[in-house]
Amino acid sequence: LIAAYQGPILQIHGVSDEVIPVRSGEQLHLAATSKQKELLTPDILGHNQPFPKSIWTKSGRWIEEISSRGE
Repeated sequence: LIAAYQGPILQIHGVSDEVIPVRSGEQLHLAATSKQKELLTPDILGHNQPFPKSIWTKSGRWIEEISSRGE
């Protein structure tokens, strides 16, 4: 299903996730065919932890970039 979606995709998957291995997120990212995709893999982020400020900053920049394209 993700291969058929062509809209913007921002994935955030912590390397320290003890529930779902980061490799699963990487595989999902590879399966996505959207030209507007980004995968952020912060080392310190586990499962259900609050995002660090750096992730909020990167996410905001990504959203602004996608929004400015008008796509």
